[in-house]
Amino acid sequence: IRMQRLADASGVCSAAYAGNTSLCSAGAGEQLSTKCVAYAARYSKAVKEDRTMGWTTPCVLDPKYHGGYGRCKEFAWKRHVAVGKNCVLSTTWVKVPCGAGEDPTKLAAPPTEGPCAGTIKDEHVNPQSASKMFNHFAGERPSCFVPAQDNIVCLYNQGTTDIFFDQIASYGPRGFSDLLSVIGLVALILYFVTSSDSGSFVVDIISANGHPDPPIPQRIFWSLTEGATACALLAAGRNLPNSDGSLKALQSASMVTGLPYTFILFWCAQSLVLLCREEAGVISKDRKTFNSFILSFTNPRGLIMGFLAPGVGMGKVIKVVGGWPL
Repeated sequence: IRMQRLADASGVCSAAYAGNTSLCSAGAGEQLSTKCVAYAARYSKAVKEDRTMGWTTPCVLDPKYHGGYGRCKEFAWKRHVAVGKNCVLSTTWVKVPCGAGEDPTKLAAPPTEGPCAGTIKDEHVNPQSASKMFNHFAGERPSCFVPAQDNIVCLYNQGTTDIFFDQIASYGPRGFSDLLSVIGLVALILYFVTSSDSGSFVVDIISANGHPDPPIPQRIFWSLTEGATACALLAAGRNLPNSDGSLKALQSASMVTGLPYTFILFWCAQSLVLLCREEAGVISKDRKTFNSFILSFTNPRGLIMGFLAPGVGMGKVIKVVGGWPL
């Protein structure tokens, strides 16, 4: 959210929505993408000034604070001031003005009366004097316009895969952000690998009728099936006009094939209830259970019927127990 607000306020998003790629600057041998308009680093300082791609500040920004963004530069202003009947030397920290702003150290002429009359002299108010105490910013001042930082990116029209790394790039300079990107990529790989392994294990337990230690070959089968399905969908969508087509195909297939497992999870919830009742002694642990696995090749007829028409077996169970099991 912070990145998007910076991009909106600085005008980077306005340039991105216009889509004028001719404004982007590229290095030697670089080929620009159509997405270059969303990156502030691709605009030169002259383009940023011409398109007001940045901020107009009321003062000169401190280059020692966050790379020159976020805080006004201050100046220690030493001068004589009247305190009661005395003229004392005082120091005040004032913000360094920019552009046509008023000079906070301005004094038109030395006072002719009061405690500081005679103490403040002409050389103290002369902007060209080396001993001046006033009119420190009477000369030419720097512009108040501050161009947008190069790490600002308009995330609104970026793809999901781009947003993650563009956001990480805003956390620090090039080397540090590259390190964060590598760490993030490794974390994503570990997340997906462990998620796939856990998914294969759960499906294996379900297909083994809830056995806590299912057969290893069956687990390998489910792992290979999941991986082959993902690879097939990615390969099928690689020739689509949209480069994200394969990923969308994979996501759509995941949602479609995941719907039947919703009903299987209902039965898994029932098995959890039965387990709790076994632990409480309400029902016997030695009661009769299923006498075959879901993938039982010793009964091919039952395997085909269970795969093509699972409702037939459920109907028989309902008939035997006298109603839908709760």
